[in-house]
Order: sequence, then structure tokens, then C-alpha cells
Amino acid sequence: MLTSVLVPSVASTLAGYKLEALRVEERQLLDEKRTLEVVEAGLLSPQRLETLAQGQNLIAPVPGRSCG
Repeated sequence: MLTSVLVPSVASTLAGYKLEALRVEERQLLDEKRTLEVVEAGLLSPQRLETLAQGQNLIAPVPGRSCG
């Protein structure tokens, strides 16, 4: 009889711990996502891409001219 009273309580407590662990993980992942978005923005910045293009002797396309 005592088991039928304790098992739901223990299960509920364990579920609470798991839920909190998942919330912590979510916060960490959101922080990591924000950091990666900042890094991505820097890598895709027009200034950086222009510098890379100049370093490889690439030129801007002529407007209206097809590449094919």
C-alpha cells in the first residue's frame, strides 16, 4: 500500500528534475545559437567577402551581362 503512494511522488519529483535539466540545456543551446549567429554575420559581411574576393583577384560582374 505504501508503494502505491510513494511511486507517483518519486516519479513526479524525477520528472521535475528532468524538466529543469531540459530548461538549463535549452538556455545553453539558445546562447550558443546567438553566438553562432554573430559569428555567421561576421563571416558573411560584405566587407569580409570583398576582401576575400580581392585576395583571389575576382572582379565584380558587369551589370546586364550573362555568365552563360
